[in-house]
Amino acid sequence: MGCYIFDQIKYKDYHTGFATVNEFYNFDNFYNAFLMVFRCTSGESWPLIMLEFSVVDQQLIGAETAYLYFIGMIFFCSTIMLNLFVLVVLQLYDEFHQKEENPIERFTEMLEDFKKCWNFNSTEEDKGERISMLKITKFLMDLTGDLAIDFGDDIKKNVPQEKIIKEKVKRAIMDIKFMT
Repeated sequence: MGCYIFDQIKYKDYHTGFATVNEFYNFDNFYNAFLMVFRCTSGESWPLIMLEFSVVDQQLIGAETAYLYFIGMIFFCSTIMLNLFVLVVLQLYDEFHQKEENPIERFTEMLEDFKKCWNFNSTEEDKGERISMLKITKFLMDLTGDLAIDFGDDIKKNVPQEKIIKEKVKRAIMDIKFMT
C-alpha cells in the first residue's frame, strides 16, 4: 500500500530531503517498502519518517495522506501484534491449565494424598516429620492413586501382608532406574 500511495516519491529523486529514509528504507519497491513498514512497526522513529514524507513535495502527496497512512499502519500493525501475543498466551494457558490431564494438577493431588497418608501414619510426637520404621509397611499400603503399590492377586491368596509388601517394595526398588 505504501508503494502505491508514495509511488511518485522516489528516494533517488529526493535523497537530500530525507534524514531517516535511506537507500534501503523507502517505498521505491516492495522489498524496501517491507523493510520500511517493519522498521516503523517496531517503533524506530516512525513519527520522523511520517513527517519527512508529509513535507517532501506537497504537490505529489498531501501531508494528510502521509499522516493517515502512517498512523493507520501503526494502529493496524500494533493491533495485529497485540492479538498474536494474546493468542500465544491463551494457547499456553489452554494447553497447561484446562486439560483434565494437567501434570501440575495431578502432581498437586498426588502430593496432597502423600501428605495425608504421611501425617496419618506419623506419631503426634514427631508432628509429621518422620514415620516409625514399624509403620513404613502400613504407610506404603495406605498410599492411593498413582503412588500406590499394586498388590494384585497376592492379597487374595492369604499370604501375610508383611511378606507381600516387602516383596513388592523390593521389586519396585529394583525397577527404579537412577539417573547418572
